[in-house]
Amino acid sequence: MGCIVLIKICVILCIHVCFLFPALNSPVMKLLRSLLLALVFVSGFAMALYALSYLSLNPDWGFLESKSPSVKSGVVWQFCFYGHLLAGIVAIVLGPFQFIQRLRKRYPKAHRLAGVVYVGAIVVGGLLALYSAAYADGGPIGKSGFMGLALAWLITTVIAFAKIRQGKVNQHEQWMIRSYAVTWAAVSFRILIGVGIAAGLTFDISYRLTAWFCWLVNLGVAEFIIYKLMQARGQKKPAYQETITQ
Repeated sequence: MGCIVLIKICVILCIHVCFLFPALNSPVMKLLRSLLLALVFVSGFAMALYALSYLSLNPDWGFLESKSPSVKSGVVWQFCFYGHLLAGIVAIVLGPFQFIQRLRKRYPKAHRLAGVVYVGAIVVGGLLALYSAAYADGGPIGKSGFMGLALAWLITTVIAFAKIRQGKVNQHEQWMIRSYAVTWAAVSFRILIGVGIAAGLTFDISYRLTAWFCWLVNLGVAEFIIYKLMQARGQKKPAYQETITQ
């Protein structure tokens, strides 16, 4: 947990350094942006490795220990849970590669193929997550938070896919940033629970709040990044706002 928290702090610091001063397009800034992407990739890859541990099918592993036997023994629940797990692993590992400009330019076909796989994984994973969320811990607050997460995951990703199909590259890029921000909630969730407990909250309260904040905070960071990117490119507002006002 301490290692993941350290990665999170480094990511936040890099975001501030890289995007608060976008005009400083120096080699140092480029290096820090690369470091940011690397940290996001490493934390996502670490999350994927952790998620793979659930494939041991141990019914008492991790948070499964808190599930009632009637829930975790259900065939439909198992299908949705493990399907969502595998889809999430694919999405969180593939996502960072889609933001590497050099790869996009050098291997455009691979970029498009990876994008289709990423979108497909989230559509499948998001739909399965909607079912799983109905059995989430944390009462109505926890359940609604995870349902909101699944919907945000689906909506941001489907819009990103629709924008590139329409040839709107800038809008596609912005929605992909939002999509991966929601994908990265798998990492934020585990960090923020620890932060809540360290702040003096009980595990149950921290769990309920984190079900919402793990993706809302990430979307807030995504909007900040998009805003700074638009500033650096001389655009006054994100593309989705331009669409609304037209």
